Amino acid sequence: MPDPLISRRLGRYDVKQEIGRGGMARVYRAVDTLLQRTVALKILAPQFSNDPEFAHRFEREAVTAANLRHPAIITIFDVGEAEGLRYIAMEYIGGSALSTALTEHGAFSLPLTVAVLRPIADALDAAHRSNAVHRDIKPQNILLDTDGRVLLTDFGIAIGPQQGGERLTRAGSFMGTPEYLAPEQVQGQQVTGASDRYALGVV
Repeated sequence: MPDPLISRRLGRYDVKQEIGRGGMARVYRAVDTLLQRTVALKILAPQFSNDPEFAHRFEREAVTAANLRHPAIITIFDVGEAEGLRYIAMEYIGGSALSTALTEHGAFSLPLTVAVLRPIADALDAAHRSNAVHRDIKPQNILLDTDGRVLLTDFGIAIGPQQGGERLTRAGSFMGTPEYLAPEQVQGQQVTGASDRYALGVV
């Protein structure tokens, strides 16, 4: 079935092509008709848009990432709602996810591994200094741009400094991707920057 969002105007954005999807949202290449630039438009799945918890988490993703300034953290341009759909407009990356590159080319050499992971480690260090914890470090959330840049994206379950200790998960439960979770995440305990560093080591 054709995607009804393709070739559709959503607010000021012309949706062109799906470029990624997850359990909660899809990401599209779109054109910002006001600023005349290509963006990545992340749209929360319709079944979650009216759920206060998911809507809050989606908005928090934009706020957390927008307040982290680092060359290896994806830039957030806009967040909003149109026609009942919640969206985040962000920097468009023309390359691919690290997960795709690993599938297509196999394991990287040691020098290339260091070149890819060093900027992500620096980005996480900057986030942790701002009291933000990503909580979902994995190859799918590391993007390789065509100009050689490496960027961290998807702060969908991050804990940001603006939360003031707020939890969006129940005590004793966890969120994230099981293969990359630190032991304290699996046990539903408090996560810290060390949890992100553990996940990066697994990557």
